[in-house]
Amino acid sequence: MGTINNLPQHKEILRAIDVRISAGKKPLFQNLNFSLKHGEKMLLNGDSGSGKSTLIHAILGFHSIDNGRFLFCNAPLNGKKLHDFRKKVAYIPQKLNYSFDSTNELLEYPFGFKNNKDRVITESEKMAWLNHFELDQDILDTEADMISGGEMQRILIISALMQNKELYLLDEPTSALDSVIKEKVIRTITERDITLLITSHDSTWNDNVDNTINI
Repeated sequence: MGTINNLPQHKEILRAIDVRISAGKKPLFQNLNFSLKHGEKMLLNGDSGSGKSTLIHAILGFHSIDNGRFLFCNAPLNGKKLHDFRKKVAYIPQKLNYSFDSTNELLEYPFGFKNNKDRVITESEKMAWLNHFELDQDILDTEADMISGGEMQRILIISALMQNKELYLLDEPTSALDSVIKEKVIRTITERDITLLITSHDSTWNDNVDNTINI
């Protein structure tokens, strides 16, 4: 359960400089600035509908920005740099855009990509994570559409953590969890040696991150 140390230590990993983002004609962010350093855990806090998901999509290059720029390791986040950035990131979306026949297929989905081709996951590793997050192993044989929202979020988190990336973008990753398991999940994530950018309107994250930006 280690991490791949291929990002520069003690360096700025991601920076937003005077970023302006809109959804249609609706402005979401004006002159947004932040800096995320290696190993830092940052929370982007905002109400539902404030544009948190759109911001994550913009960082990943899935949504255009009106002005400003993102930097990855001090280089503009576009073109080849954007491709390199995506290879180093584990991303948990708020909503899935695909359907899966089984929960196991969902869990293993990221490992079918070239970026993760060298990462071999074992059954014992999967079972250890399921047990840690209080999920029955039989859930892997269940249709993904039939599990609860909280179970889905834990499966996505397990899948992300098993990728052993060093940079994680998590979009409302604990919104469907009850308070007890939520605290365990948050503690597990934030105690790892990773760089973390979370969007959430949940105050439970506040005491477990290094920096909070209200948006």
